[in-house]
Amino acid sequence: MSARGRFLLWTAGISALLLVVVVVVVVFIGGSTTTLRVSVTGLPSGASATVTVRGPVTYTVTGSDERKVPAGAYVVQIPSARTSLGTAYADADQQSVTVPAGRTTSTTVDYATIIPDTTKVLDYTNPGIIAVDGLKVTFAANSGSRPALVPGHIFIVAEGPQTPDPLARRVVSVTLTAAGLVVQTTPVKLSEGSAGGTLRPVRRLVDQRRTSTVRVSFAS
Repeated sequence: MSARGRFLLWTAGISALLLVVVVVVVVFIGGSTTTLRVSVTGLPSGASATVTVRGPVTYTVTGSDERKVPAGAYVVQIPSARTSLGTAYADADQQSVTVPAGRTTSTTVDYATIIPDTTKVLDYTNPGIIAVDGLKVTFAANSGSRPALVPGHIFIVAEGPQTPDPLARRVVSVTLTAAGLVVQTTPVKLSEGSAGGTLRPVRRLVDQRRTSTVRVSFAS
């Protein structure tokens, strides 16, 4: 074979090798799609929740969503959601997810607990309780931390300065006296205060929200 022929054969081989390298780079690196899949679960039929995804890009998701995103660290911010059964909560206000380049990464927002409007979760640091005498619970008449309680409501208080033991009670009657607001109650299982779920960190959840309707999970 002449020198020219050998040169042409050599250049053809180099070109073929470069083409293979380019194909590999495109298929396995540049051609791979980076996506984030966010799934929202646990809500009853007809209910929806809008969560916010923050990171290299920021967007909102209602229901479930999958889209192309830049690789990087993201935080999914999770609000409560109103449903026909009450207010639904996930186990955390937010969750972190890292999306590597060239891959599809999935994260699930599970609204595991629904608190009916008739269930009140009191701030354990100051529920406004003066005394607990059996099934009679006396609240300070002017307590700003106590939500409105009416017969049939359930209230729950984690252990705290005024409640050495957690309370889970159903309101039978409410009477305003000189000593304060006297609430006659009956004990309830924690599972009665929720449309589903398990009793998890009541104190932590109260710390996060500091309201009479903070998220709480119930143990069956």
